[in-house]
Amino acid sequence: MHEMDYMNHVALYNDKLEWQISENGYVNLTIENKGIYNKIAQKLFRKPRYTNIELDCYGSRLWLYIDGKSTVYDIFMQFYCIYITTKCFNKTDEVKARLFLARLKIFHILLNQPNRSFLT
Repeated sequence: MHEMDYMNHVALYNDKLEWQISENGYVNLTIENKGIYNKIAQKLFRKPRYTNIELDCYGSRLWLYIDGKSTVYDIFMQFYCIYITTKCFNKTDEVKARLFLARLKIFHILLNQPNRSFLT
């Protein structure tokens, strides 16, 4: 999928994923390790059935912008505008934010659908 196509999709949470906000304000994701290879690893190597991931400040902020209405581009721009005004956002941070959103899609943590306004 071309990057511009991806940026024009509406971001949605995966319904099969559990998440919560911790006391320190960071988002914690709980992912169930399913599938035949995970079952084998759980039995043979005593790997856990669930993986807990605590997002950092950037990831938590991006995660909380997902509302089921905004496109990936809109979410990125909200994030960018806040951090650019604090003067602590640099080119490396921009790359990290883009990679974070792309990784959420790759690992099926984040689902997306075409933005209707771009199709009509």
